Amino acid sequence: MGSVTSKILTSTSVPLLALRTGSLEHLALRETLERVIVPLDGSEAAEAVLPSVAALASAIDLEVVLVRVTPSGGDYLRYMEYHYELGPSSTLARVYEGPFEEYSKESEAKAMEYLRGVTAKLESQGVKRVKQQQFHGEAADAISAAANEMEHNLVAMTTHGRSGIDRWVLGSVTDKVVRECGDPVLIIRSRQND
Repeated sequence: MGSVTSKILTSTSVPLLALRTGSLEHLALRETLERVIVPLDGSEAAEAVLPSVAALASAIDLEVVLVRVTPSGGDYLRYMEYHYELGPSSTLARVYEGPFEEYSKESEAKAMEYLRGVTAKLESQGVKRVKQQQFHGEAADAISAAANEMEHNLVAMTTHGRSGIDRWVLGSVTDKVVRECGDPVLIIRSRQND
């Protein structure tokens, strides 16, 4: 993705469909798409893409795959070990003081419950085929891997529109997915921070 695309991604307030160079076959989206992959993190900002997804899925009969990426038990353990190194009086060090595997399982159960709730909302809006998938690891890598495992996808997600130092420090899941995923990506700007 070139610098012009990256700048548009951070500054646009209208939906943006990003296609990788050389993917001309994706221009006939209506004929080639089978599903839309929707990464969700549980926030209202991420859910801002759902009305567009529901309209698109209903119009051209797409399966909707809701994706939630959560840390594994090992990820939690590494995170907590890092914060314990900051010192036992650190607030972050006391976020969770129990078996990390249990916490991971509890987190997974809550994530799936959330996805089932979103599924029910989409089905009530007329979306016929919705399924849920949960992955572990870094969000952008997991989303791109999920998309690359299937063919004929559109990834639909929101962006916070960060630029400058915020983008450099925090990175952008959307930016990484656009760069790493071979599928077209529909990007909706979150209004939460506007």
